[in-house]
Amino acid sequence: LSLFSDMLPVQIQGSSEKAVILNVDVSGSMSGPNIEQARAGAKACVDILGDKDLLGVVSFSDSSTVVAPLSSAKRNADSIKASIDRMEATGGTQMNAGLKKSYDLIANSGFEYKYVITLSDGEPFETDRELIEQVDKMAAEGSSCSFINILNPSGEALLTTLADHGYGAYFYCDNTTQLVDTMLEAIS
Repeated sequence: LSLFSDMLPVQIQGSSEKAVILNVDVSGSMSGPNIEQARAGAKACVDILGDKDLLGVVSFSDSSTVVAPLSSAKRNADSIKASIDRMEATGGTQMNAGLKKSYDLIANSGFEYKYVITLSDGEPFETDRELIEQVDKMAAEGSSCSFINILNPSGEALLTTLADHGYGAYFYCDNTTQLVDTMLEAIS
């Protein structure tokens, strides 16, 4: 875990309050073990956030859905986890829809530390330019955007570029068991 801990900018020392959105790809390519690990990683994130931290979960495929609205991770842990368990993988990959929905949730949170962590296989339907423009907008307004790629080396170039534009970090998980650890480190 220390390898990921040293790399992700999402870490905040001390008791700094933060707002975190997990933006999860639930397209058909994420079916099977990938969506199971995505669920496990997202639920594990709920447990490590502080008492004053907010967490929201957005899923995206052909469209985007607010799985869990931005709320206290501690007070609403059971509800958030139940919502995460209902995520199913189906459809195409409209990543920009997920990024926009994540931005809408976090933009007016009032928190100084705002993070969007996108989990995807990195093969969206939109153009790179569309995605870069959205990430640039989010970063310009104070949201750091990190990207975790699961099991798809061909998605690396795009997700690395997006992380650079979002003042975040990029990670590649070459097996599904790394995903939980990486997501935990991303918000610890």
